[in-house]
Amino acid sequence: MLVGIPIFQDRIAPRLDCASQMLLLQIEKGQIQTQRYVNLVWQNPLLTVNQIREMGVELIICGAVTCFLARMFMYHGIRLIPWVRGEWQEVLGAFLEGKLTSVYPWACPGRYRHGWKKGKRRKR
Repeated sequence: MLVGIPIFQDRIAPRLDCASQMLLLQIEKGQIQTQRYVNLVWQNPLLTVNQIREMGVELIICGAVTCFLARMFMYHGIRLIPWVRGEWQEVLGAFLEGKLTSVYPWACPGRYRHGWKKGKRRKR
């Protein structure tokens, strides 16, 4: 399985669409086989999603992700474990131990779900 982790220094990037670098890890039988870094350019999110898909990434462990990007990755069969933070080595260790699981698909939160409509609180 090819796992992608967008990174900033030694940590998981706070936002997927702001990460300039992604760590790619080939994992077989719970062991890291290969590790390499690739540069990401987010001028066009659709092209970046396509770039990640063409690399063969099957799972992305990331921080915050927009609903649009989450849907695009799901459409292309790429699983996400979002809203993760910390040093990538620790997070990867937790993943290899089975402590992180894919939480997608989930419905992206919207203003209507939280009682907001056009910036104003709905009356109950």
